Amino acid sequence: YKAAPESDESRDLLYRASHDLRGQARTFDFPLVGHVAGSLCKLLDGTEGTNAMTLIDAHVSAIRVIVRQSIKDPNDKTAAMLISELQARVNEFLTENQAA
Repeated sequence: YKAAPESDESRDLLYRASHDLRGQARTFDFPLVGHVAGSLCKLLDGTEGTNAMTLIDAHVSAIRVIVRQSIKDPNDKTAAMLISELQARVNEFLTENQAA
């Protein structure tokens, strides 16, 4: 993953990867990754093209940080705030773009 999906094919690959991460995160003891991946799936379901580039990048970066720093505690306050903020931005983005 280098930047936001530039084609339908790369977008589909990113969606499938995030869907898999969402489903398997608990198995690998990374429940926070599952939350971020679920938020990314919701974003990708609700948008077309690359108009959500910044949010997509933020989700991918969050997953990288959680894994790199091995944040496995679902009660980690910093990670919980990050996830909450990502989810709020996704909801806001989807609401704004449905009205457009």
